[in-house]
Amino acid sequence: MYRIYEQREIIKESHKRSEDLGIERERVLPKKVIAEEELREILRKNKTLINIAQPFIDMLYQVLEGSGFILLLTDREGCILSITGDKGVLEEAKALDMIVGAYMNEASIGTNAMGIAIKEDSPIQISAKEHFITVYHRWTCSAAPIHDTQGNIIGTLNLTGESYRVHPHTLGLVVAAVNYIDTRMKMEQENRAYKEGKGVLGAR
Repeated sequence: MYRIYEQREIIKESHKRSEDLGIERERVLPKKVIAEEELREILRKNKTLINIAQPFIDMLYQVLEGSGFILLLTDREGCILSITGDKGVLEEAKALDMIVGAYMNEASIGTNAMGIAIKEDSPIQISAKEHFITVYHRWTCSAAPIHDTQGNIIGTLNLTGESYRVHPHTLGLVVAAVNYIDTRMKMEQENRAYKEGKGVLGAR
């Protein structure tokens, strides 16, 4: 977690990158949104992450249901893999093309929690005018990176709601969920390695 000064500097640097990347403050939709065949391939490549993360996302949403939040799972490039949440907020997000297949990295939509979590490899909460584009000033977003067993970023988990709902506890919820997902990823890899090892031994 960042100290207030550190976070301000990180956001300032992200805003500068957003400008350098040509993101317009008046932009409404992400620059990059994929569909159909390309999206199916992305989902296929991230099948393990989706299968492991979604049960934790569903459990977290049971706690948050009716509170005005949505949960977004992305891959390591910021492509949205799944969205779960309250219908009203889902519809608002859909109107902004915050949908499965949309990229939420800085190059696509400027400063936001998912993009910074990937860039800085750290949990972060971004609210209101901390976002680069004006239309996102309505949101508060808390995101944390998800890692494989080698420590590489393989995705992010993000919790988004209206900016007036900002609270430090929302970032804590995301971090706790990601810790469970990271642990489960490690267990899955260890189980897979064990089974493959048994197969090799059994073939001798």
